[in-house]
Amino acid sequence: MRIWYLNDKSPFKVLLPLLLVALFLILSRSSVAKAEELMAKDFFDLGVAQLKAQQYDRSIVEFNKAIAINPKYAEAYYNRGKAYYELKQYDNAIEDFSQTVSLQPDNPSVYYYRAFSHEHLNQYEQAITDYNKGIAIRPTDQYMYNARGNAYAELNQYEQAVADFDKAIAIDPNYAHVYYNRGKIYYKLKQYEKALADFDKMIANKPNHASVYTNRGATHAALKHYEQAIADYDQAIALNPKDPVTYYNRGTEYAHINKFDQAISDFDKAIAINPQYINAYYNRGLAHARLNEYAKAIADYDRVIDINPQYANAYTSKGVAYVYLNRYELAITEYNKAIEIDPLSALMYYNRGQAYCRLSQYEHAIADFDNTIALDPRYAKAYYMKGVALASLNNNQEAIATLRQSIQLSTDQEMIRMANDLIRQFAGTP
Repeated sequence: MRIWYLNDKSPFKVLLPLLLVALFLILSRSSVAKAEELMAKDFFDLGVAQLKAQQYDRSIVEFNKAIAINPKYAEAYYNRGKAYYELKQYDNAIEDFSQTVSLQPDNPSVYYYRAFSHEHLNQYEQAITDYNKGIAIRPTDQYMYNARGNAYAELNQYEQAVADFDKAIAIDPNYAHVYYNRGKIYYKLKQYEKALADFDKMIANKPNHASVYTNRGATHAALKHYEQAIADYDQAIALNPKDPVTYYNRGTEYAHINKFDQAISDFDKAIAINPQYINAYYNRGLAHARLNEYAKAIADYDRVIDINPQYANAYTSKGVAYVYLNRYELAITEYNKAIEIDPLSALMYYNRGQAYCRLSQYEHAIADFDNTIALDPRYAKAYYMKGVALASLNNNQEAIATLRQSIQLSTDQEMIRMANDLIRQFAGTP
């Protein structure tokens, strides 16, 4: 056996420095990697602190540094995505959440936030896909079911929405907001009693939530419980006096019970908060008209038209106001504009026909009543007015036949009485 000695010519003496260098490099790389990992964690922690302090731009800077050191830092992508979400930079948020998913596909919270980001971009189908994935991972998450239910609601898929809200309630019967969300769906489905029950449960748990009173008020209004609706709107306004919708809704209910001054006051408040509130102007105009304040009504209808020149009902109502002011030519001009916008409205032809009758332009009137009947064959008043116009042209037999049609279709006893009187008059019988 050959024995090696550590002399100048020994192979170990030659190899030893190389081995030491290799060991140094290995240890150095390990130390550098460890140091980089710690540095990335430091930047990440700074980012989280800034995120909690709502300093979103600053947090993104820190997360950028962490990711630059460790491109597979899933938590950094996730939290940077949350910062982008808070800044409403939803595309960037989705990109970061998607990167997180590629690194941590079993984290349900990432799907939750990515779904939220999709919803803000009106991408509800993508949101539902993400909620599905999150629920598959965590099937007892009531918040995920509630959120998916809201996404279904945005797509008008109300049955699926209710099913999800039911699941959320089954998991957590004290989850107040899900009752509110389900109540809104029941309202849209015109299941008003169910809606009221859900809003009641929400109020029992969250009595200081203004919007639930507004929605319960709207539900009472749909059931024609106008006083109860007003009481709910009162409560909503006490909690949130800066919501124009609640003032508008309360004004509408005051109008329903013929309290037009209170209605106008509420429409004024809604407009003061939102000067572009087109329906508030329109309904204020209607309220002024009911008080015989036609000039004020016309001014409101003009404001509606300024905001939206295609608002056909504003022209129609303006025409009606001109009729009450005996300005029939102007009324016809407004009806013409309304019909141009909405040529399938039976009411607009009927109103114009009445204006033509006031001007004794009976041929035009009959043409309009014929158009009314073509659009709505059961429009009893159109038959009545056509009979009057025909009689004015001495077409008594045709007038009698038309008046009889109005009687067959009408449930208005006063109109039926007047039609019978005219028939006897035109027939020459007492």
